[in-house]
Amino acid sequence: MCMCVVCIILPKPCFYVHPPPPPPPGGHLEVVNMLLNHGVDLHAANAGGTSAWHAAAQGPCVEVVEVLLKHGCEMKGVNKAGWNAAHFAASAGMCVGGVIMVYAKGRGSGFCMSKQKQQCSYHSYGYPPTHHPPTPPPHNTGQTTTLSLLLTAGVDPTIQCHAGRTPLHYAAQAGCTAAVDVLLNTPAARAMVDCVDADGWTALHHAAQSGSLETMQTLLRMSASCNIQSKQGHTPLHIAVSVGVEEVQVLLDAGVDQGLTDEAGCAAMHYAVQHGDHDVFVVLGGEEKESGSLGGEDKHGMVVMMVVVVVAVYMCGCISAHSTNYLVPYPVPHH
Repeated sequence: MCMCVVCIILPKPCFYVHPPPPPPPGGHLEVVNMLLNHGVDLHAANAGGTSAWHAAAQGPCVEVVEVLLKHGCEMKGVNKAGWNAAHFAASAGMCVGGVIMVYAKGRGSGFCMSKQKQQCSYHSYGYPPTHHPPTPPPHNTGQTTTLSLLLTAGVDPTIQCHAGRTPLHYAAQAGCTAAVDVLLNTPAARAMVDCVDADGWTALHHAAQSGSLETMQTLLRMSASCNIQSKQGHTPLHIAVSVGVEEVQVLLDAGVDQGLTDEAGCAAMHYAVQHGDHDVFVVLGGEEKESGSLGGEDKHGMVVMMVVVVVAVYMCGCISAHSTNYLVPYPVPHH
């Protein structure tokens, strides 16, 4: 007797890892008061070194922060990542920890999408097909009030976490102009407006990537330099060309040097052409220059006009993506 065995292979399920639900506006103030009345340890921390007052600062839960301060909580410590309360408050609009991991069905490739940026950080061949800057978060009165309370209480706004970032870096990364204003009103933070993180990025680099025009303008008014190069040689202009023409124009008005090249030998014009934004190309003076003066050679010996041709041929489908490996990735922080 012949037996037939049928094997059914089910596709790999799609998993979603959701962050814990946020606290209600103002936090669970009644619960906090009850715990404080029962002598709860104000400085108890979890395995990551994060305390309740870190969470209150990130909420931001203004009333809870006020209550904790009245009960003698100093809020000056850092967790194991080097974050103090000001880091949490400055990044309140970024959903830090609220990262959703999505695994494609039938594959093991992971896609990491930020709830704030709404874009995947995974892409083929090292550079995104299209960059859509996130909409800057609306003005958050609770965030600015919390930051003001913390700074008044003596929380240091100049501490750099293990990624080398100060609270100003995270406020700029989140595109929170009001938070940037509060931080820059303190002389200590203002003196570190050009502080670089572990990638060599300043707050202006992060503001350019966030697509927050107001944040960029605020930093530039406070004398932020637009010509600082990261460890990979990127200036804020290298980043802005893939974000928008207004961000590019702000940097040009501030006197950014268009001729600075990164470690790949690429000037901002190379990235503008690779991105394919005609408006940015025009603002950078592309139509006013002769083809031979658009920029020098990159590390592959490619001049700007050669990049134009290859990108155009690739978009027409005449060559494979593997043939464009010399096109450099758009600037992104590594930490």
